[in-house]
Amino acid sequence: MRAFSELAEVFQKLEHTSSSSALVAILAAFLSRLNPDEAKAVAYLLRGEVAAPFESLELGMAERMVARAMKIAYAASEQRAAKLLAVAGDLGTAAERLAGAKPGGAKTILSVFSELREIAQTSGKGSQRLEWAKLAQLLSGASAIEAKYIIRTVLGSHRIGVADMTFLRALAKAYTSSIENQHFVEAAYNVLSDLGEVSRRLARSGLAGLKRLMPIPGTPVRMMLASRVHDLNEVPTHMHGEMFIEHKY
Repeated sequence: MRAFSELAEVFQKLEHTSSSSALVAILAAFLSRLNPDEAKAVAYLLRGEVAAPFESLELGMAERMVARAMKIAYAASEQRAAKLLAVAGDLGTAAERLAGAKPGGAKTILSVFSELREIAQTSGKGSQRLEWAKLAQLLSGASAIEAKYIIRTVLGSHRIGVADMTFLRALAKAYTSSIENQHFVEAAYNVLSDLGEVSRRLARSGLAGLKRLMPIPGTPVRMMLASRVHDLNEVPTHMHGEMFIEHKY
């Protein structure tokens, strides 16, 4: 089981990398060491999410709630927290400085992901109080670098520059040894609309698992660009079997 501190260090490397090929290399090297469930969690955490977008499960914590959780976790006065925020510019860096030399590293990627999902699933009367209390508890056991990226994940404010296509290239390199297989991974993403599930299946079964994918009832598919042909007679060479065609105006 990989420690969350390892993922936090990867986040930090990505944040200070501008080259697209370097981003892919860093991600691929890390993804290749993960088990399928960890790969799924990392796909979401990279985007500041805890589920696929169509699940409508969001952390949705306001900055003031996150700041309150930080003050509780670090027993910091409002004045000190406000001063750090003014200097740092964002709550993630402020949390990193509040944590100081505090040891961490005991949390795994999956345990942090699970706790963040619990926060997102909290609802009902008094839910806001429960959310910042749970976040404060999570922060209290985190090191400085872990705290920084936990906060940025909660706020959806990562600065790591990893777009969907960059991540898909990294997946292809990590689990198929070739970026040339990106189109298979992208096709699977178009069918599932879920980077986490694509990552899990690819880590578990490789390309063979993705090539057998079919749309799942109730799960949306991504909009895909059409392939142009010069003549209708070319269509059967791209689409086999029975088909229905309608005019596009």
